Amino acid sequence: MKKLIYLIAVVILPLFAAAQLQNMDFENWENPIPSNQNKPVGWIWTNTLLIEPNFTFYYPPVEDAQSNDYALKLSVWYNYTKDAAIQTAPINYRPASLKGFYRYEDNVIFGETETPLRDTAKISVYLTKFNTTTQSNDTVGSGWLNIGDSVSVYTEFTVDIEYIRPEMPDNITVILDPSLVRRYPDRLYSILGSGLTSFFTVDNLSLVGESTAGITEIQSKNSIGIFPNPAQDIIWFEATGGQFTIFDLTGKQVKEIASGNMDFIDVSDLNKGFYFLRITNKDHMLQEKFEKW
Repeated sequence: MKKLIYLIAVVILPLFAAAQLQNMDFENWENPIPSNQNKPVGWIWTNTLLIEPNFTFYYPPVEDAQSNDYALKLSVWYNYTKDAAIQTAPINYRPASLKGFYRYEDNVIFGETETPLRDTAKISVYLTKFNTTTQSNDTVGSGWLNIGDSVSVYTEFTVDIEYIRPEMPDNITVILDPSLVRRYPDRLYSILGSGLTSFFTVDNLSLVGESTAGITEIQSKNSIGIFPNPAQDIIWFEATGGQFTIFDLTGKQVKEIASGNMDFIDVSDLNKGFYFLRITNKDHMLQEKFEKW
């Protein structure tokens, strides 16, 4: 098994990138149907902290599909793990968004107390390009969608992709994650009752459009105005509301701050180097590079 911190999925080894994204409608399965030991062709099991190419998924193919014959069902199960799905493949263009259909049911979990919490599914997309100098993948663009409302009928979703670099990507990674459980190593959640919850059914994914925006366009329109830059302890910027996230140059999320209205962030806990601060809300995405020294 390989350890996998959730937002570093963009660094997956080329082993998983043998073809263009495949089986986006989940019609093809590795084993005969019906079978409880099965997985959709092209997709790999993960619980977002570990990935294991040989693991099968808990549920057989779902026959109540959005269209055609089958869909993929994911969930948290038996209090200690979950099914999430990941696929990485080569790509030679810059898609504008990922679309598809989902259902999300019984999404209730518990934190450190037995107070019920609404669980949140997450659909993530990463576009990367291999850097021959650093021998690692640079994030070219990314997008994600958090889903918290319970939906018992198939509902269309769109994950818009924002590009932070002008290069053409050479790989794309899609992650389908049904739960907060095991998404973040430093957060504890539990499942009471039967041990099965947060049923996330996904079907008919597709990449849509082509984006021509590059890092220069994004930053010129949506700069944050970080100061000082470089910074040692605190970065300041014009007060704004939204979700605050910091990434390193590989696209790994290194710091996430709860949504709110802020004008500074403590970065004293970060190692020296370059980072991106991203601020997202319903109206816009702001992003800017800064240096911690």
